[in-house]
Amino acid sequence: MSGVHISVSKFVSTRHRRRRAALLAAIAMILPAPLDAVHAADLWPQTRISLKVIQWIPLKGIYEQWEAISGDYVIGSDGSLTLPVIGTISTSGKDSEEIASEIALSLREQLGLVKAPDTSVDVVDYPQIYVVGDVSGPGSFDYRPGMTVLQALALGGGQRREQITETSAERVKLATELRMLEDGLLRSRVRLARLKAEASGEDAISFPPGTGNQLNAELARSAMADEAAIFAARKRELARQLEALDELGVLLNEEIATTKARLEDVEKMIATATEDLRGIQALVEKGLSTSARRSELERQIADMRFEQLTQTTAILRAQQALSQAKREAAQLQDSRQSQAAVSLQEEQANIDEMVLRQASSQRLLLDFDVKSAGVSSQPTDLHYSIVRSGSGSADIVAQEATNLLPGDVLKVSAVVAAVQNAAPAQTQVSALDEE
Repeated sequence: MSGVHISVSKFVSTRHRRRRAALLAAIAMILPAPLDAVHAADLWPQTRISLKVIQWIPLKGIYEQWEAISGDYVIGSDGSLTLPVIGTISTSGKDSEEIASEIALSLREQLGLVKAPDTSVDVVDYPQIYVVGDVSGPGSFDYRPGMTVLQALALGGGQRREQITETSAERVKLATELRMLEDGLLRSRVRLARLKAEASGEDAISFPPGTGNQLNAELARSAMADEAAIFAARKRELARQLEALDELGVLLNEEIATTKARLEDVEKMIATATEDLRGIQALVEKGLSTSARRSELERQIADMRFEQLTQTTAILRAQQALSQAKREAAQLQDSRQSQAAVSLQEEQANIDEMVLRQASSQRLLLDFDVKSAGVSSQPTDLHYSIVRSGSGSADIVAQEATNLLPGDVLKVSAVVAAVQNAAPAQTQVSALDEE
């Protein structure tokens, strides 16, 4: 009987495990797909992209790239992308193919093209992710699509093992880096004010309120003086170039007026000579004048008509040069504002990156101070949370399989493991399965 009892118990236990496995498989089928399996836009804020615009030239039989607009660009923190000719477009919720198509259509509409040029947008690199907290190697790392929390933990060197041998030199290094970031942010924000003034064509720079009241007041005054000098120098350079073009325009207008006066004199001389030729022609017909006199007048009239043509051509050339000077003056102003807009976008991206690095350094410094107070020998569990731009002030609780997004800050916390009566509980579960 005991043998029969054991066989039945094994059969019931096996059937129970099969039913449980089938239930788990059914649950897995109805669960939503992970984030990396869902199609999402690949153009995140602070993503660096490469834009290429080419057009087929039938006369040459080749493709030519539009160098004026092709190049690398950085998407702003608000999801905007500023391009020459087109202006600012939004990338929110769009992938690279949709942005490329939008750029091509905008170029066709604004430039009056029959066919939109071939446009491609490729991602050069994503914003870096940051791993902070109880890891061996905290810092910033390159993002790869589909990256999980566990992979980021591996990049950070895994769980940190506290060592008593840590010295104050590490803290000094962190504090120095934080100070350099703060100084860099101050200079970048002052530079950003100068670029905004250049892009909008203002006569003076409006520095952010309280810039001169920073902790490092001397650095703030020096930075504002440097940027004000650069602003004034660039403004004087533009004024000199525009003044030179204005002087050229005055000279060309005087040349046109002088040439027109000369042309009027030549036309009067032609009219007089033509009248004389009619009189000589009548005298030759009556035999009162020679043909040589008539031929001489005809030659003089031909020379004067050539002079008339020369003066007319000179007027046209001067008018063409005047139009070119006006175009160059307009291009100078547009080029200055366009360059300032591109530099403005790059500087804003640099500031956003430094703000993230500053927050990371502050957390690292705080963690160092807390951990240096003592070393725990108790077993720990790792808890993960994500600081994500646009998700509000609350951190996102994460697991090892959670997918990260570009620009995420992963915080790893080692918490003392809660030791409970796990062994008795496990024994009880095993006894229930055997029953």
